[in-house]
Amino acid sequence: MSSEHLPHMASRSLHGSTLNIDHGQPDSLSPQVEDEFLHAVDFGDVAAVKDLLEKYPGLNVDCTDPLGRTPLRLAVKNENKELVELLLSLSSPDNMNEAVLQAIDSGATNIAEITLRHPRYLEASKRMRRMGDVEGFFKPERGSQFPSYVTPLILAAQKNEYPIVQLLLQRGESIIRPHKFGCGCQECINKQKFDQLRSAKCRLDAYMGLASEAYVSLYSKDPFLTAFELAQELRQLADSEVFFKKEYTDLADKLSNYVVKLLDRVWTHRELSAVLDKCGAPQDDVYESLSRFKMAVELEEKLFVAHPNCQQRIERCWYEGLEKYTHQTWPKILALTALFILGYPAGRLLNVPIIKFVSHAISFFVYLILIIISCIEQMELTSNENTLKIRYNQTVYRVYHELIKKDKYHLYGEDFPLRNFDPTVSEIMIILWIIGNYAHSRMSRTLGSRI
Repeated sequence: MSSEHLPHMASRSLHGSTLNIDHGQPDSLSPQVEDEFLHAVDFGDVAAVKDLLEKYPGLNVDCTDPLGRTPLRLAVKNENKELVELLLSLSSPDNMNEAVLQAIDSGATNIAEITLRHPRYLEASKRMRRMGDVEGFFKPERGSQFPSYVTPLILAAQKNEYPIVQLLLQRGESIIRPHKFGCGCQECINKQKFDQLRSAKCRLDAYMGLASEAYVSLYSKDPFLTAFELAQELRQLADSEVFFKKEYTDLADKLSNYVVKLLDRVWTHRELSAVLDKCGAPQDDVYESLSRFKMAVELEEKLFVAHPNCQQRIERCWYEGLEKYTHQTWPKILALTALFILGYPAGRLLNVPIIKFVSHAISFFVYLILIIISCIEQMELTSNENTLKIRYNQTVYRVYHELIKKDKYHLYGEDFPLRNFDPTVSEIMIILWIIGNYAHSRMSRTLGSRI
């Protein structure tokens, strides 16, 4: 018989016209009954499925087809809600959990919610939590396409299925955070001894769930802080887990992109200030100017720092009180800059960042010029013979030349320059600059800075 006639025969078998079914006692069911049952589920024939369940009370609803698929998995694959609800009442807990994972993986959110809300699934989940079998790391695999340690919450988070993640979080579930790399606790030692690769994959899958947009958005009270800290942890972990370096680096980059997406949803200056000024723990209602922005700079979150919203806030702080400064013509800008420089010693106005920057830059430039002038003056004094003769009469020069005669400092020579005891004009100006700069720094600390 050719293979193209098989689907036709399978459909006819749903009505009992082609299969020789033994209608004897339940304990003597023919394998053909299970085949007919699987075909009925696969083709979505609800009436035939109910009829077979009534005729054969001992029918194994957890039977599998040649590909290892159970009737519940076939119903989930076809997204048949009626059959899923019917089979959930009869299937084993393991098959129910497999059905949930399959529904989440295929994006069948409605089917996944039906399964998660089913009383038998809820009862099985509570029983597992009471027994402490939540992670399932040491549970043996039973031909599933998902590792036993992958929970519905982890998979839903990895797939960014927001409704499923929210449903599971509302029930009090959460992703167990892996221990630090190289942890020496007994649990980590047992996992390493049991299977080193499985332990590394289990850690990676957990972090893939923790770093997902859905999980961070719904679980964290401060998504920005959580994303920053987790991204830093993942980048450090990438240096340790060298065989999964790319995976951990990609997860950290996804978190960096995630905070940028969050910034895109900030629409007002008030919202932006709440984001950039937040500091401390998520539950603390504490704000400090640009605290979160400074944290992003320290953690080298370049995408966050370079975001237009952040740059707009930085420019606002940079020209605080002088917003019209950048909108003037060049002659007016130069005139205002000169005015700012002349007003350098004036007190509180210097707390404006742009004025502080320009004034400090000019002040430091003047200091360099004074140093150069002072050096030139010393060179002229040293090369002037009349000046040398006058300075020779001073005690230090007489002692120095006497030491030269005694061959004590012959390496320096007789023309070794000695600084003059009498201060020059440039040296006095340098002293005044140092005193003024010190006084200004103390004043700035007292008044505080606005950024």
